[in-house]
Amino acid sequence: MDIYMLAGSPQENVILPELHSGQSWIGVDRGALYLAEKGVHMKAAVGDFDSVSNSEMQVIRASAEEVITHPAEKDQTDLELACTWAEPWAGKLYIYGALGGRMDHSLFALQLLEAVQIPTVLLDRWNRMELLRPGEYTLENTGSTYLSFLSVTDSVEGLVLSGTKYPLRNASLRRGSSLCVSNEWQGDAAFVRFSSGLLLMIHSTDPA
Repeated sequence: MDIYMLAGSPQENVILPELHSGQSWIGVDRGALYLAEKGVHMKAAVGDFDSVSNSEMQVIRASAEEVITHPAEKDQTDLELACTWAEPWAGKLYIYGALGGRMDHSLFALQLLEAVQIPTVLLDRWNRMELLRPGEYTLENTGSTYLSFLSVTDSVEGLVLSGTKYPLRNASLRRGSSLCVSNEWQGDAAFVRFSSGLLLMIHSTDPA
């Protein structure tokens, strides 16, 4: 089951997908209020809700099947707690509202891509990010201007890219290298394959 999650980063950074009744949503802290005010029925609302008033909390409770409240002083962020709650039964996570605002939260959201053991996508208005593990992937052109790859590990080996403006064949991509930044689509799909390491894939578009 695909799970959609909205965290509480600045909403001007977020474009949600078209909403329909077949989606399963989790609201994270103030993100739950945003969904409730949009009339979205949530499978769960998770967080400490320390930035939510009593009246706003009532709005959240009326729109969520389950409200999971945590103390404000805790060892995990609200987003990590929400992912831990969803991970046992989610097939794939799509996380909105986790980027922008505080840099510590944004950087941790990127680290979550490695920590969560199911496919997870981070999205904001200009970017779509996903961690790839060794294997072969056919990538659908999402309409982004750029398709970039960064090594999360010391190196990614045996990297092959095709269907892109700058193809690669059996390349080594080191951590800290910009070799695969600002590549571009050449058609409806691109192909990537690599044999070892972890690869952060970023679909991005320049802000207007």
